[in-house]
Amino acid sequence: GDNLTQNFPLRVLSGELLRHGRLPLWNPDIWSGAPLLAGWNAAAMYPGTWLFAVLPGVAAFEVNEIAVGVIGGLGLYVFVRRQGCSALASLLAALTFSYTGFMSGQSVHLGLVTGMAFAPWMLVAVDQMAAGRSLSQLCRPVALLGLCGGLVVLAGDPRAITNDALVVGLYLLAQCWRSRRSSGRWDWRLLAAACASGLLGFALSAVQWLPGLAFLGQSQRASGNLSYFGRNSLTGGELGYLFSPFVFGGNGSLGLPTTNFNLPEFTYSVGLLPLVALLSLGVGAAIGRLKGKDAARPVGVFLAMSVLGIVLSLGTNTPLGRLLVHLPLYGGERLQNRNMGIADLALSVLLAFFLDRIAIKEPSVVKADQRLTPGEAIAGAIPPLVVVSLVAAMFMATPGTERLLGAKTLALGLPVDMAPYYGFELLVALATLIVVVRQRWARPARRRQLASAVVVADIVMFLAMASYQPAPSNALAQQNSAVATLVRAAGGTSGRSAIFNPQQWPVAYPPNVLDDLGLDDLIVLHHLASLQGYGSAVSSAYEQATGSHEVENLRPSALLTPVFDAFDLRVLVTLPELFGTVRASQRDLALPAGSPEPPLTGRAYLEPGDAVDFGPLPPAGPWRVEPGNVTQLELPGPLAIDQIALRLRGSTAKTAGAAPARTRLRVVLLLSSGARRAVTLTMTGGLAVVPVAVSLVEADGGAQAIEVVPLTSSVSSHTRPVLAAVAVHVVPWSGSVPIVSGTTSPSRTWFQLDGLLQGLLPGSTWRYEGHLGPLDLYRNEKAFGQAWLQPATSSKATASRAAGSVVQPRRAEWQDPVDLVDLPQAALLVRSEAYSPGWSVTIVPAATASRARSRQATAVSLPVRDVGGLQAVEVPPGRWVVSWQYRSVRAEIGLVAGVLGLAALVLLVICGVEVRFRHRARVQPRRASIRPGSGRKQPA
Repeated sequence: GDNLTQNFPLRVLSGELLRHGRLPLWNPDIWSGAPLLAGWNAAAMYPGTWLFAVLPGVAAFEVNEIAVGVIGGLGLYVFVRRQGCSALASLLAALTFSYTGFMSGQSVHLGLVTGMAFAPWMLVAVDQMAAGRSLSQLCRPVALLGLCGGLVVLAGDPRAITNDALVVGLYLLAQCWRSRRSSGRWDWRLLAAACASGLLGFALSAVQWLPGLAFLGQSQRASGNLSYFGRNSLTGGELGYLFSPFVFGGNGSLGLPTTNFNLPEFTYSVGLLPLVALLSLGVGAAIGRLKGKDAARPVGVFLAMSVLGIVLSLGTNTPLGRLLVHLPLYGGERLQNRNMGIADLALSVLLAFFLDRIAIKEPSVVKADQRLTPGEAIAGAIPPLVVVSLVAAMFMATPGTERLLGAKTLALGLPVDMAPYYGFELLVALATLIVVVRQRWARPARRRQLASAVVVADIVMFLAMASYQPAPSNALAQQNSAVATLVRAAGGTSGRSAIFNPQQWPVAYPPNVLDDLGLDDLIVLHHLASLQGYGSAVSSAYEQATGSHEVENLRPSALLTPVFDAFDLRVLVTLPELFGTVRASQRDLALPAGSPEPPLTGRAYLEPGDAVDFGPLPPAGPWRVEPGNVTQLELPGPLAIDQIALRLRGSTAKTAGAAPARTRLRVVLLLSSGARRAVTLTMTGGLAVVPVAVSLVEADGGAQAIEVVPLTSSVSSHTRPVLAAVAVHVVPWSGSVPIVSGTTSPSRTWFQLDGLLQGLLPGSTWRYEGHLGPLDLYRNEKAFGQAWLQPATSSKATASRAAGSVVQPRRAEWQDPVDLVDLPQAALLVRSEAYSPGWSVTIVPAATASRARSRQATAVSLPVRDVGGLQAVEVPPGRWVVSWQYRSVRAEIGLVAGVLGLAALVLLVICGVEVRFRHRARVQPRRASIRPGSGRKQPA
């Protein structure tokens, strides 16, 4: 998932920069250059990322993954033990939190689960603060809370920050309220300690949030709206996954079927017994029957925390969501379902409380408060009964149940395929029901044993149902055949590439070809440059110009403008389905349904302030048939064809169904060898089929495009017909390319040329350069290059050139870019790199560039300006060495703040350790001795 295509390559790049003594500030490979540290997703300054500077990438990543379970599990174990829970209950709660539900599903997002893993330790710190009796005893918890808070921010996921802040804030308020109830006053010392921890955490993480917040203000997130905020808000029916996480399929493990949606975003169940604990303890708290240890434990706050996490996950499906969207920072976050991390943490704690509640060792010590009241038992029986109902409904009312669960595509045979899993769920539900309902046991200890077995079964089920598919090895290799093909298609230059597959159609053959090619951020591993990227934030100006934030997408209309030329887009990778549609016969040729539009690119998806529309696009037909109007249609690479079919229709609603008048057309076949073969025909009906000599087509390397040139028409210009559809009959040939992803070569079939890309890749700009499996590679012949000279008065990137020359030596990614410029007069040096505040330029005369002392004396700093989204600097006449540097003043300030915070952290730890040793020495009991003959212990 995202760990492969985003988190891993960004951390590898961060480690490479750190290894060479550079702050990981800039990523030159994605989005035509983008902030690395400020972009959050790389977690570039998180201590775990530093491992990538000294260890192989995969090893460093695995250490980070392992650390998530260790940190989160140990933290929760320590916390619930502090609440007086038994070792067994604490262990099961810790395993439940670390390896099921949210932490299991979201393990594909390393930054998110890393940040959530520190939440239990932050609860431990607040708990220690509440128990502290003096300011000196608060040193260690203040240090712990501040350190964990800083690490959560450095982990790089804003959702983890808000989740942890809500968890800690709610628990802190509960501790203050408890103090007020017991002593009659607010514990201002606790609040002051929490504020001190907050300041420490802000200082430790300032290197991340100072530049990060500034970049978010310049990104597409700055103009977030209600639909953006509410994306992936859960519906009431989708809460069914709380009870049965894989009721609608899993990850394909154990031979069971997979889901047809993004399963990690719907994985938030921590098992049945935590839900029993929520309802049972909730009823007990409501009727005031919690006694003994339960009354002393913070049950109420974790009940409230569970409900809060579930309600927030519903997002804009509740009135509360429409208010929260206006909160600063929080209102700019999407994927509200991820608030389930709050609920899962609270449910894991409640599980430990409940397991100890039903712990009965011997009948002689049974007390009334250790038995569940009828109300508690009834409430606790609801979760297993819901599971039974869900399984029954899946068999008895499959379509309705799947729609209730939010399924977009129905799978009517799913219940039969999932029968083994359903059987397991029914057994767990039955065991849970016995634990809750049965109050009298011949051997009372067996009740908790059965409850523990239920918890273990749920944990094992999550581990068994998780996805353990290995990453494609070629995707992690710096060089592979796919990348070599891409470089050849680019002509050996270091220009940028892009993948246009807006529907995100999978490619089954060859497998993993998109990953091997460098899908999303994997391009970083190959040290190639891409117009695209994958992340939560991108510069708003860059997104408006390119439309590249959505995965494998571009702004289609920009293919017809110089925008991508200026960004040095050399190779476009796409799929044959975007050129046309396979038809059963020539009779099936149909009119396209309006102007083609990629997903998420219409007017309804424009963000506020987005001045660039995605349309209008050149329609894939119908085309007006009139002299001088030449229509060129692209084939997805060289094909062998033996027929061309053309369909005409009337141009108005009245004449649409009538047979068109006599029309003469010339159909030209453009072949791979450069040859052109033309056929002239006269159409008097709605459909004409032109035969083609397939042997000649094969001899010239296959057909690549078709031109339709109207010659004359016997009707007036107002009623001239339109060309409604064009199709070719494809025949098998050894040199053919696939026309459908997942196939090796086309069979005999009709291929209608009505795809989205028709009209967007004019032959004067884009040239077919080969294919990679089913992927078509097109080379841009008009790309501007890496750097060029324009007139000094230019305000945007154009094809106009100024006199002079520019040479850009190839540099490693950790080195500053350099241009060698020779100018007869002042000109604007434009660099094909996305503009971002923080770039500066230093120019040195070429004659003194090699002498360090002279270089320092003659260096001149010049301002970098934004020219059409690119970096540009006005250079005076002469021969210069132009050095580009990227700095982040905010990151440097944050780094200083982090060093000061680290010093404060060390001081707090030292003070805390010293106070602890003094305390132990003060309360160390004296050893007793036995006075001879007395039989009694006397003080030594």
